[in-house]
Amino acid sequence: MTFGSDVFRCVIGGSYQRAGETVQMGDTLTRAGGRPWEQVVAGPDGLDEVIIVGDRRGAYPEPTGPNPAWAETVGDLVTRLQADLGALAPA
Repeated sequence: MTFGSDVFRCVIGGSYQRAGETVQMGDTLTRAGGRPWEQVVAGPDGLDEVIIVGDRRGAYPEPTGPNPAWAETVGDLVTRLQADLGALAPA
């Protein structure tokens, strides 16, 4: 599966196999939006997992702190990247 936004996963019980490795209780994985996830197979004790999909659309850093020019530069970069990514989205 693929999510359009960033994803955080944490195994809270049991385990699973993913791409030839065992992911166990306490293991976490993160992946940027738009990147596919491998198929998982629950372990012998099953799988309980927390999955958080972070929707950051519309998020924009507010220039604060000792160097607001840096925050403004990052904010402008985020705005430009969002526009560029939007132009790549299928119609």
